Formats: sequence, structure tokens, C-alpha cells
Amino acid sequence: MSAAADAARTTANILLEIEAVLFRPDAPFTFTSGRKSPVYVDCRKIISFPRARAKLMDLAVERIAASVGYESLDVIAGGETAGIPFAAWIAERLGLPMVYVRKKPKGFGRNAQIEGTFPEGARALLVEDLATDGGSKLGFIEALRGAGAEAAHSFVVFHYGIFPEGIARLEAEGVSLHALCTWYDALAAAEAAGYLSGQGLAEVKAFLDDPDGWQEIVFYTNPQSRGRIVRWMLEEVEAPYRAEYLTYGPALQTPEFLAVNPMGKLPAIRHGGTVVTETVAICSYLADAFPERGLAPPPPARGAYYRWLFFSAGPFDAAITARAAGFEPPEAVRGMIGYGSLERVLDTLERQLSAAPYLAGTDFTTADLCAGAQLVFGQHIEVIAPRPVFTDYLDRLAARPAFRRAAALDEAAQAAMDQQGETREQPA
Repeated sequence: MSAAADAARTTANILLEIEAVLFRPDAPFTFTSGRKSPVYVDCRKIISFPRARAKLMDLAVERIAASVGYESLDVIAGGETAGIPFAAWIAERLGLPMVYVRKKPKGFGRNAQIEGTFPEGARALLVEDLATDGGSKLGFIEALRGAGAEAAHSFVVFHYGIFPEGIARLEAEGVSLHALCTWYDALAAAEAAGYLSGQGLAEVKAFLDDPDGWQEIVFYTNPQSRGRIVRWMLEEVEAPYRAEYLTYGPALQTPEFLAVNPMGKLPAIRHGGTVVTETVAICSYLADAFPERGLAPPPPARGAYYRWLFFSAGPFDAAITARAAGFEPPEAVRGMIGYGSLERVLDTLERQLSAAPYLAGTDFTTADLCAGAQLVFGQHIEVIAPRPVFTDYLDRLAARPAFRRAAALDEAAQAAMDQQGETREQPA
């Protein structure tokens, strides 16, 4: 085994031991960007483990010497803020001065972006804790070069190693990135230590091999299903997704689809490693997964939102389905049914929409999407008669660009399925 490979294995084992790297394929991590990942790394934990950090810094110095040279550096520069302690430890071991680089000038006093000093033409090594796509490194490199340094190398403890375009950007700017280990090293260590099941290993490897593809939402649907509601929601959140159209019958009973939804029902989505079924659950999940779209109120203000969201999933859906199936609950058991009668459900909805433009108040939310879609369906199958309040409400919903896009996409999908002679109607 080469020295670099041995260092990568040692580093990965240390990071696993101190839980600086985590694997969670069954419940992926969600970042502030909305992106999901079955893996997470926090190299800042290293500072709390003296023996571990000492070993890692020894390995870092060996790696730098082998990749950059023994006498090829004049100053070590730490990137704000996570890179600063690592830069200090490396500078001490190499007997070199250290500076640190701010993400932007501090805005007062000397307006300095670099704290510390070095002579013109000093050969600088930028140090940070980790690199994902390498983008943040370029800002620090630019600052160092602007201050008169030669900056052609960057070192990190951990490099994701799954975004080749990031390395290409660094190389285009004349910067070489050096790291102790990558996610592939961490995965190999996790496999050897039995951290993951076979399925978990496969899920993580799928992410590492294609992180952008793994992020994609896969939408299982049929244009003649409640998938139309989820389609509308997907268009509202404006997230990339890929539709998998399934016909009713055997296609919903294959082992592959039953692994997604054991009920053999549509719709369903897979978002990274997360699978969600049930229409309102999917819509609620998407509202929370993409909070920047504003389709759910802040948690403290969700009382009315939850009420009407689950009104759609429970009483409204059940009442429409029962009427469409020709079932009318006898008066004596209406209290047991949960919705009483369709008329009672519609009267309740009408009163709310007479008091406010949307169910949870003045703003459109996912509750409106779910209830509005039920109202559209009920009128389409002629179990709900038009009422002026409902007409005005549906006009507001139909004016939404996402509603129009979703309807057009489903109509086009249905036309394509009809042309191919695939099953159109859901069987009884």
C-alpha cells in the first residue's frame, strides 16, 4: 500500500471513530439549500480530540512534503474560520509563519482581508478543513494573490472527491488541491468496519457516483391518478424531478414498485434516499423540503394550515370518494364515518372560503393546493355542484402558473399514453 493510501485509510478510520463522518442513507441529511445527502462530514470535531488531531497533522505534513516539497513554501494561510486551527498546527510543524484569510474585508480599520504578514512573492499554502466542489478556495486564493503572494496549492483534511468540475476550476486557476482522504476512502473504511448494510452501502455509493442524479426527485404517477395533485405541487416548488409513468395493473405490483409503495398505489416520490407515499403527505413533505417557496406558514403559525391540509386528506377525500362510489352513509352511522356527509363537508369549506381568500388566511399554501385539487376533481366527476364561492376560489388557483404547467404536462402525458394504447382508467 502506498504512503498516500495508508494515510487515507488512517484518516478515514480516525474520522469514523470520532464521528466526524456520518452515514445515514435511510434518513438523509437536509442542508439549508434543500439538497439531501446520505453522508455528512464535520472536520471541526477534530479540534476536540488531541491525539487524533496530532496524528492527522503529522499525516498532513507528510502529505504536503510529498506533494508540494520540503522547501517550496514560505507561509501557511488558514481560510476563515474552520481552516485557522489546522493552518496553525501545520505552520508550527513546518516552522513557517502563518496568516489567515477572511472571506471578505472586515469593513473597518485597515479593511484587511488577510491578518498577519508576509513578504511580496511569498509562496503560500492555503489550508482549510474540507473541500466540497472547491469553489470557496478560489476566493481565498484570489485574496492571497491580490496581497502579493504566490498561491498555487491548497490543502484540506477531507475532500469530497465527487465533483470533478470543482477540481477542474481550481486547476484552471493554477491551483493544485491536496487532501488526506475522500468520501470513497471513508466509505471503504465504513464497509470494513461494518458500519453499513449492503443496501446502505449501495445507496451511499449511488450518491457518490452521481450526487446530482441522486438529488433528483423521482415522481411515480399516472395522469389519471392523484398524481395530478403531486405534479402541481412539484411545479410549485420548482425542483428538478423525473416522472415515471406507470399503467394500472401489473406495473404497480412489480417487486421494484412495491419496494417504493407496498400498497401498490400511485402517486409516490423518491427524493434521494427518502421515499414518500400518500398524496397529502408528499405535498406536505415537499413544502417542508423547499421552505423558500413559502408554501407552508412558519411552524408557530400552522394551526389553520394543518387543519385544512388534513381536512383534505381525511373528510374531503373520503366524502368525494364515497359519493363517487355510490355510497351514502345512513343517518344513524354518520357520526362514525368521520365526515358525516358530503354536503356537510362542502358547507364547512364554503364558510371558510367566504371568510378568507385562502384556507389558512390571506396567502396560498399547500392546504389550498390539496383542497383545491379535490374540489376540481369533485366537480369534474359531477359529485360536487358549482357554488359561487367555489368558482371564485378555483379561478384564483387556476391562475397560478404552476397549476397551468402541471395541467399541460399531465394532458401531454395522457395523450402519449393513449397513443401507445396504455391503460387509461383506474380499475375499480
